[in-house]
Amino acid sequence: MNKRFTSLLASVVAMFAITGLLAAPAMAQLPYGYIVAIGKPLTAKLQDWSGVPGQNGQWPHYHITFNVNGQTWDSAIDLSTSSQTQQSRHRELLLPYGITAFDTVFNKADGKYVLPTNASAQAATGGALDYIRHPGILQALDQHPWSNLDDTNNLIQPAVNPTATHKYDVPAYDALFAQGVKRVYVFGEPYTNGLGVHQVHQNQGDTSANFAGQNGIWQDGAVILEMNSQTCSGNVCKPNCILLMARFADQLDYTQDYTWNVPAYGHAYNPPVTDIQNGQVVGAGSWKYFGPYTAEEAEIILSTTTPFAASPVSAATAASTMSTANLIPNIGINKNLDLYVNYGRVPSNAYANAHVWTNRLNFWERLFNTSNQSMYIAVHNNGNTAVTFNLSTTYTVGPAAF
Repeated sequence: MNKRFTSLLASVVAMFAITGLLAAPAMAQLPYGYIVAIGKPLTAKLQDWSGVPGQNGQWPHYHITFNVNGQTWDSAIDLSTSSQTQQSRHRELLLPYGITAFDTVFNKADGKYVLPTNASAQAATGGALDYIRHPGILQALDQHPWSNLDDTNNLIQPAVNPTATHKYDVPAYDALFAQGVKRVYVFGEPYTNGLGVHQVHQNQGDTSANFAGQNGIWQDGAVILEMNSQTCSGNVCKPNCILLMARFADQLDYTQDYTWNVPAYGHAYNPPVTDIQNGQVVGAGSWKYFGPYTAEEAEIILSTTTPFAASPVSAATAASTMSTANLIPNIGINKNLDLYVNYGRVPSNAYANAHVWTNRLNFWERLFNTSNQSMYIAVHNNGNTAVTFNLSTTYTVGPAAF
């Protein structure tokens, strides 16, 4: 089932919202609930699709079937809008070794689990995913903006060995399953008929009036692959886990939080504020400070290559400067930067900071500020050569008492 052809209930809610008869729902959410289904993978492939939009009622989904305690489940990952004019944006993230933010789910046995969502007091700790707020996702996002929307980054690619009924593949996903996957965790909305999960993509920030009624926080869909491979530290080995994320182009990265005491949490916050600082110079061994920013959600991009456009600029535009083609490799230990972010006071190396990234020339970071204090940024040059850099800070100003 495609997001763009979802439940009648959601369509009715959206219709009333458009006509002004119903305000944005206080409990905006997926109409049939939010779950994680855990099991052993069976098959993984792009459904047979002709490439013609809507032909035979088919839309390009990547289907993963998996065994859940003896029952075969299906999952459908949306890879494109229904019109086929634009593929979904995507991320494939290797979760850092030793990360504990997903343990609530990782510690569960195979099965189906209903997860708390939205303003529930247990949402943030009960296993639900939120692309914007989940601490584990934010940690894994380091240096990983959304894919650019072009042919080289699209998930769907022409099949290497096409047939009359199989003309396309998803090489990025196929390669992961070819490496060996021993367990899958699929987050989203349960099928209304049969065993399966759909809405396996971002489920907040939708700007389309037809689907904004499903916006909510702590209910994003995704797939986590527990690989056969492991990473070891000393005598402790843990399986490598990869998070598959997807969203539509009309879903934004900045959404209202339930702490704002508004009925529209999960809805897009637009536009955010962007502060552009081009041509900044930090001397050898020196610091450069920025802020304060009354930021709740923030995206920080530091580039030593392409200057950013004059403010305002969208986060997507700023992130495009961090594409692989624009990254400069670190030029030895004598020309590296450290990025510090702290809340409530100017960062320095005199105490433990809230967020620190070190020894790079380029940074792309995403943060969610729960401190109700202003955000400060510092750039430290740990080498012996001056560095010129450009800094873009895009953020939302929530109603918290900064």
